[in-house]
Amino acid sequence: MTQAQFIDSGIVVPLRLTHKQQRYAARCIGIDRYCYNWMVATHSLMRSCWGSGIRWAGLAEMKRVFNELKHDERTVFITEVSKFVAEGAFDNFRNALSNWLNKGLKAGRPHLKRRRATGSGSFLAANGVAVVRYDGHRRIRLPGLGSVKLRHALPDGVPYKVVIKKRNGRWFASVNYRRPPIAAETKTHEIGGLDVGIEPLAVDSLGNHYENPKAYYRELKRLGRWQRIQARRAKGSSGWHKAQTRIDSCHRRVRGLRENAHHQLSREVVRKYAVLGIETLNVSGMDKLRHQAKAIRDAAIGGLLQKVRYKAGWYGTEIVLADRWYA
Repeated sequence: MTQAQFIDSGIVVPLRLTHKQQRYAARCIGIDRYCYNWMVATHSLMRSCWGSGIRWAGLAEMKRVFNELKHDERTVFITEVSKFVAEGAFDNFRNALSNWLNKGLKAGRPHLKRRRATGSGSFLAANGVAVVRYDGHRRIRLPGLGSVKLRHALPDGVPYKVVIKKRNGRWFASVNYRRPPIAAETKTHEIGGLDVGIEPLAVDSLGNHYENPKAYYRELKRLGRWQRIQARRAKGSSGWHKAQTRIDSCHRRVRGLRENAHHQLSREVVRKYAVLGIETLNVSGMDKLRHQAKAIRDAAIGGLLQKVRYKAGWYGTEIVLADRWYA
């Protein structure tokens, strides 16, 4: 099978890091944040000096100047971790800059990342098929981290990029890999449509209702209680961290319930219909509704439609975008 026949896919896997690996990963998050903030500050300085006759420097020259920082005794700590950490920060800045310059996306200007008390963040751990070494079971070898234990095995495929992130108090690995295409399946229906909303979450053309889990509202009472307890604790104390642990567990449950409902719904509809019509909603505009913003964000309609789009490519379903004003 040729390289063109493989399809790109991704998966987020929980990690079981040792204490030494956790310290290294936390340092990588800090260095990634420093590199990204340096690029944002340097780019803003160059833009402010544009009218004073100073020559404009592009991204290539910025990267060259950044590489010279590795030989400065004040910033030599950048070389204490893998080179992929700085490369990932530069890629993130380049993507943020291109999104800002793209008027169709209406993205904001790249801003500085702030240090979070919970230690959350992410960094590029490895990039390249020859760099990421997976044993086929539950171990993956990465530069700097060494052998990392996964909570479960990866699907069949060739991993080529790994991003380590700390989210809600736990460590995860976002793995991009190339896998063989899914075998063609016989669709039960030729044409169908999907209407998304809040209650229910979605309705297809056959009248099947998919209920909204309302994950945030389920955990709202418990989440608010622990947030009030944390507000009465001294920041950084043992009581503050204990409350933060409970808050992280609430957010993990909210994310898990929501993602589970989205994945089950999206996979069912793309395996059912050969041609599927979906809406082109202005989700960012819907988030500004005064009395429905919280419910719309809890439903995460934009994430649901995104899952339907990329899974349609896996299962050979043709997506037809309907106008947002179409009944």
